[in-house]
Amino acid sequence: MPVLAVDGAGMGLVLSPIMGTVLSRVAPHAAGALTTAQQVGGALGVGIIGIVFYGALSGGVTVAFQHGLVYLIVITLVIAALVQWLPRARAAA
Repeated sequence: MPVLAVDGAGMGLVLSPIMGTVLSRVAPHAAGALTTAQQVGGALGVGIIGIVFYGALSGGVTVAFQHGLVYLIVITLVIAALVQWLPRARAAA
C-alpha cells in the first residue's frame, strides 16, 4: 500500500505544474478546451482504470495494480504525443 500513496502523491505534485506549463504554450482560445479535456479525461480515466483494476482483481491486488499501471502508462504516452498537435501561442512582435 505505500506504493499507492507514493503514486498518488507524485501525481498530485506533478499534474498541476504540467498543466501550467502546457497552458502557457497554447493559444488562449485553446486553453479552455484543454482545461475541459483535462476534467473530462480525469473523470473517464478514473472510471476506466477502475474497470481495468477490478477486472484483473481475480489475480490479486498486485496483478490488478500492475494492469492498471500499464494502462495508465500507455494512455499517458498517447496523450503526450497528441498534445504536441495543440495550437501554439504566437510570439508577440
